Amino acid sequence: MHPAYQASYNVAALSFDLYRAVLDDLPPEALHWKPEGAGNTIQVLVTHSIGASRFWLQVGCGIERSLKDYRAGEREEAFVDKAKTTAELKADIDTYLASLKKEADAGTDETLTRETFFADVADQVRVTGYEAILRGLAHLREHVGEAQLTRDLWKARK
Repeated sequence: MHPAYQASYNVAALSFDLYRAVLDDLPPEALHWKPEGAGNTIQVLVTHSIGASRFWLQVGCGIERSLKDYRAGEREEAFVDKAKTTAELKADIDTYLASLKKEADAGTDETLTRETFFADVADQVRVTGYEAILRGLAHLREHVGEAQLTRDLWKARK
């Protein structure tokens, strides 16, 4: 595997291990608890993180995707809290990481530097493979932190 893709896979796997630690540390009802305000449930955060990581890292691996379709489909659906269990969320993580490993194996120097232009969205995003990977990993870690904070708020509630 190309070193940049190996590093990306390693960071994604470590990030999802942090999610596993959050999941292991909570009772089932905490997965669907929402802090006051506009917060997300831990189940939503895990599901959204898988989908967003899949999207951006696939783009980074040279797989053509539509940002418009992602935003209207996968992303929109991820924010619906479903009655998933800890075991189901961990299985979703495992399935995603297995697919990421295969996709990352196909990455090359050319896919890292190739530019993708999403003309199908109003903000007309333009990224190289490197930038797509960094977007995906940064976004993933942001939501891992949010899940850790949500866990802490669950534990501190009165």
